Amino acid sequence: MSENSIWILDFDIDVTFGFCHLDFMSMRFIVHGSSMAPAFQEGDRLFASSVPYWFFTPRQGDVVILQHPFKKKLILKRIAKVLPTGEYVVKGDNAKESTDSDAFGSVSRASLVARVLFSY
Repeated sequence: MSENSIWILDFDIDVTFGFCHLDFMSMRFIVHGSSMAPAFQEGDRLFASSVPYWFFTPRQGDVVILQHPFKKKLILKRIAKVLPTGEYVVKGDNAKESTDSDAFGSVSRASLVARVLFSY
């Protein structure tokens, strides 16, 4: 099995204070691997942000960037199920090529880095 790993292209931290405005936190990534095919292909670029999760709880169907539970890398998965314990079951869209919650179990909210907003 493989998994989509991602490379961080850019990382911006922006804040709004009074009349001074800076953009909110955003991150850009490149997809590596096929675990999220056909929705996301090798080389696709993603724009993601942690801001949605400042105001809203992650929900089923969200595509997220998360910290791999056992490796020092970020991975791309879809939230398949929200558990009553506040844990999340994450899955790759391409089940045959995905290392996901079937292999490493549910993940905590703290492991979710950002929500993917769009690909380009």
